[in-house]
Amino acid sequence: MAPPRLSHRAVLLGAGSAIQSVGQVGVGLVLVRLLDRTDYGSYRQVWLVLNTVLPFLLLGIPAGLHYFLPAVGAERHRALLGRALLVLSGAGLLFAAGVFLGAPFLAAGFDNPGLAAALRGAALYALTALPGFAFFHFLVAAGRPARAVLLNLAFFALQAAVTLALVARGAPLAAVFLGIGAVAAVRYLHVLLEATRVTRGPWSGDPGVEVRPFLAYALPVGLSNLAISLAQRLDKIVVSAALPVDRFALYAVGAVEFPGIQVVSTAANTVLRPHLSALHHAGDRGALYRSWREAWRKQSLLIVPMAVGLFVLAEDLLRVLYTDDYVGATGVFRVYLFLALFRIAPPEVVLTSMGRARMVLLGMAVSLAGNLALTLVLLRPLGMLGPPVATGVAALVLAGVYARIAATDLGRPVGDLLPLGPLTRVLLPALAAAGPLFLLPRPESAGARLLAGLGVYAAAYLALATLAGAVRRDDWRLAGEWLTLRPLRGSGRGDPDSR
Repeated sequence: MAPPRLSHRAVLLGAGSAIQSVGQVGVGLVLVRLLDRTDYGSYRQVWLVLNTVLPFLLLGIPAGLHYFLPAVGAERHRALLGRALLVLSGAGLLFAAGVFLGAPFLAAGFDNPGLAAALRGAALYALTALPGFAFFHFLVAAGRPARAVLLNLAFFALQAAVTLALVARGAPLAAVFLGIGAVAAVRYLHVLLEATRVTRGPWSGDPGVEVRPFLAYALPVGLSNLAISLAQRLDKIVVSAALPVDRFALYAVGAVEFPGIQVVSTAANTVLRPHLSALHHAGDRGALYRSWREAWRKQSLLIVPMAVGLFVLAEDLLRVLYTDDYVGATGVFRVYLFLALFRIAPPEVVLTSMGRARMVLLGMAVSLAGNLALTLVLLRPLGMLGPPVATGVAALVLAGVYARIAATDLGRPVGDLLPLGPLTRVLLPALAAAGPLFLLPRPESAGARLLAGLGVYAAAYLALATLAGAVRRDDWRLAGEWLTLRPLRGSGRGDPDSR
């Protein structure tokens, strides 16, 4: 079973990510009402370009920090971080030049001439954003998740305020993205100051790991991140190129991971990686497997019921959040909820924690090629449903391959890395809890239907999952500690920034 502090760090990161996700949804709700569908589609296309390339240009450095920081002393953190920030600053320069110079070609590829100016406005963001992302992961790996969360939220709030203020004043998208880039530039400068404050030793000192082994681990992870990013956005890229920008806006609303699901998986897996890496360095494969299995169980308790409940209530959710104009995205949204199953402590986390980054890269490359081929095949017969269905098939095959490799490395049966039994114990109560949603009277208001449905479903799931033994006493104890904010008060074992 994972140590309690690991759960507290995961919940802390999850709480911060939840706040940010709620904010992102709120920004989106305002933008769909301030912008017409063409401008909103262009706004989402700019972020599609940025977020597709950005994970690769991080060059696997966040994963490298998670992997190597547990093995070097604190007096070497500054030197290791300094090299990472220097490399990422150079990558940002290349990123900005590519975005600025490639803007006309991307606009032509998306058949959206107005996109070029907005992309050029985003070049400042491309130049300065990378070090901020890496520093967040450094703080987490160094045992300072509370500081990482607070800084992340502060700069997100500033970016959201700038975005909404500029859009509300009728500024063109180019000016909006210049404002977003200015916030990223301020964060870049803050990273340099904050890094000096929270690390020790000289910037030019011994980082504790040679450049070659660091890059040998980090670069395959960076390429894997590019493949993952492309796999996650391949459907959007194809749809954006194949359909008018206003149709892409509709698809983009549906083709998203629900924020709650993303929060749980991202936060939990972020703290899980350095923990598993430390166990790998210690040579304790048994503890590594048990920690991963417990993380999988705890994540499934939240992700599976969210996916099931939202699948039933999807139409009302989109109607309330994005107005009747975007209800046509319901089918795509429901397919994406199925993809949530592959976010639950994926075997890829085990492989990267054990230094198998190249194997992950190879698997992602093959999966990406298959995903693209299947996407093109299914686009015509299934329409907008074709790309997400293809993504789901590719994710299923890749999860099986990774599970087989991880099981071999851990010396365990492959079934241990495909926990269908624990999945069933959570899935059955979730499906049973959805039953009353079809039997209860349906209010005329979509908002009333959504609130009533969520309340009934949550209560039914918690009761049934507890009776079935899926939710345990220690799960309720952890929830109680966070409801009373005990870890944030730094009492006992829950000090979120203690090691």
